[in-house]
Amino acid sequence: MKFIREEQSPETTVNISIHYPSTDECVWKIGNQQPTRPAPCDKPQYFDIPLKGTKVAVEINGKELLTDSEPLYLKPTHLVIVGFGDSYGSGEGNPDVPAVWKKGFKPKRQTTSWLTNLKNLEKNGRARWLDERCHRSFFSQQSLTALGIASRSKTTFVSFLHYACAGAEMFDGLLTPQFAPEHSEAYSKYSQLNAAIRELCNLQTLGFRPADIEELSEDGDEKLLRINDTELRPYDKLDRKLRKQRRATNQMSPRSGIANCPDAFMPRKPDMVLLSIGGNDIGFKNMIQFFIVPVRHKLEYLGARLTFPDICPAVKYQNQVYQGTENVENHCKRRFKEMGYDAGSLIGKCCGSQNDKDYCDRCNKVCEPTHIKTKYTVTFKAIQRYLGVSNDQIYLTQYPDPFRANVLPNQETASSDSTAESASKAQDDIKTEPVYGDRQGYNVDSQWNALKTQIPFNLGKEWEFNLLEVEAKGLLAQVDDLRNAIATLNNVNVILGLRNAFLGHGWWMGSNKGLPSHAPEWAPSDWQAYKYEAAGRAIRTANDSYLTQAGAINQMNGTAHPNLLGHTLVADIIMEHEKVRDLYEAP
Repeated sequence: MKFIREEQSPETTVNISIHYPSTDECVWKIGNQQPTRPAPCDKPQYFDIPLKGTKVAVEINGKELLTDSEPLYLKPTHLVIVGFGDSYGSGEGNPDVPAVWKKGFKPKRQTTSWLTNLKNLEKNGRARWLDERCHRSFFSQQSLTALGIASRSKTTFVSFLHYACAGAEMFDGLLTPQFAPEHSEAYSKYSQLNAAIRELCNLQTLGFRPADIEELSEDGDEKLLRINDTELRPYDKLDRKLRKQRRATNQMSPRSGIANCPDAFMPRKPDMVLLSIGGNDIGFKNMIQFFIVPVRHKLEYLGARLTFPDICPAVKYQNQVYQGTENVENHCKRRFKEMGYDAGSLIGKCCGSQNDKDYCDRCNKVCEPTHIKTKYTVTFKAIQRYLGVSNDQIYLTQYPDPFRANVLPNQETASSDSTAESASKAQDDIKTEPVYGDRQGYNVDSQWNALKTQIPFNLGKEWEFNLLEVEAKGLLAQVDDLRNAIATLNNVNVILGLRNAFLGHGWWMGSNKGLPSHAPEWAPSDWQAYKYEAAGRAIRTANDSYLTQAGAINQMNGTAHPNLLGHTLVADIIMEHEKVRDLYEAP
C-alpha cells in the first residue's frame, strides 16, 4: 500500500529505464542524483525515481540537450485499479497452485469417490490460492486486465487492489461482510467496499456510518429481496448477528454500515473499478445444479432437499424442461413458499416467478428487471460515494455465454450503445440459435460425472449427469434475463461484448473431457490445469473443477467458471473497450 498511501513521498520510488535515439554519448542527470558516466545514448540506463516524478537533464557530447519548453520532467502514470465482485472476478476455478495428483495412481473404474481423497494427491499437493477464503487468484480476469494495462504502456505503473470473492452478492460480500459457514469465522471481517476504504484511508481506526442512499428506503415501490437483513447501517438486524462473532473472536469487526473515512484522509482515489457481480444475486450456482442434476429419479422430501437447489429457476424456464416432474415441481414450490422468491422474482416483475405469472399473462408484459436494477443502482452509488469515483470510472462486466455454438445475430459484438430493444431481440433468438447439449442417457465420458460425489448416501451412482440441449437453453434463458438487465444499465460502463467471448471455446471442446476413472487412456497425474489448447474450452466442467481444486473446501465450485483461457479472453475484451484503451495508449 506504500505506493498508494505515500504516492507523493520522495521515498516512494519506481525503477525506470531511459535512453535517447542517438549513437553519441550521453550523461544523464536524474533529480538530485549524481550524473552518470558517459555512455551510448541509445543504451538503456536504469534509475530509481520518485513515483511522483522528477526533473531530468541530458548532455550529449558535453552539451546539454535544450528544449523550447520547461525542463524535462519524468513522471510515470500511476493507475490505481480496484477489483470488486464475485467468483468470475476472483478467479474461482483457477488456484494459484493447482492440485497435483500422485504419479502412478489409477482410480477404480467408473468411480468418483477417489476425487475427494487427499491420499491420492502428492505431498502438499492440494490446490492453493492467494486468498483461500475467497478463492482469489492471480489467474482472474481482473488481475489479467490490470496486468495487461501495465504491460501495454511503458510509462504506466499499476497498483491493483483485488477484493473479489467467490460466492459474493451485492448485499452479501460486496456491501456487507460475506457469510461463509464452512469457515471457522462465518463472516468475513469486512465487506469488499469497506476493505477498500480501510486500505485507501490514511486513518488507522475507522468508525462506521449508515449508507446515505435513497434506494435503501423502505418507502420504495418494491421491497428488496435477499439483502442479508441489512439496511447498511450500524445496529441493524445484520449487525446484531455479527455481534456474536465479534464477541467470540474479541474483535471489533465484522460490522454493518460503511467505514467512515473523511475525504481529506483518502487523498488517493481509484482510477478504475472493475466489477463482476449479479450472478449469485439470482442464484447462478443453483441454476447450474438444477439443470445438471438428473431429476427423473423419484426422491422423497429429504432426498430432494439435499439434491436440488434452494433457488429454482423461474417457472417458465423450469417448466420447459421438467414440466410434470412432480418431485421437482413440489420441491420448487416448497422452497418458494419458505424463501419468498425464485430466480425470476430476484430479477424483477414479470420475469417468470410463481408470484407474478397470472398477473403478467393478463397484462401481456415482458420481464421488467426492476429488482436487480435497483440493487445495481445501490451498489454503484455506494462505490461512487464512498470511494470518490465517478460512474465513468466503474466497469461492469457482462457474463460470457458458455453454452451457445454461434454468434447471436442481434448481439455479435454488443457495445455500450446497445439498447433494451436489441437485448430483447437477442432473447428471442434463444429459441432458434444452436445451443450445444449432451446426448440423452448415461454417458461414461460425461464432463459432469464428478458431481456424483455431492449426492448423499451414494444415491447418484447410477445417475446420468449431463447437460442436454433443452436444459442448456433453459439455463441460458434464465441467465439472459440478467444479461438483458445489465445491457440496459446506463450509469456505468458496461462491457457488453463479453457475451460472445467464449465462442469457439465451448465447454464440450478440448481434451481430457471424461474422468480418468471413466476414460482409460489417461491418469489423474496427466491433468494439466493450465494447458493451452487453441481449440480448447474456456470454462471448467465439473470434472475439470474436481481435478484442479482437489483438497479445497469447495472443490466443486470451479464448475461453469472460466479457466485461464476464459479469463484471458475476457481480459482482452475489457482492454479493447474504448475508455480502457485511453488509460494505456499514448495521446
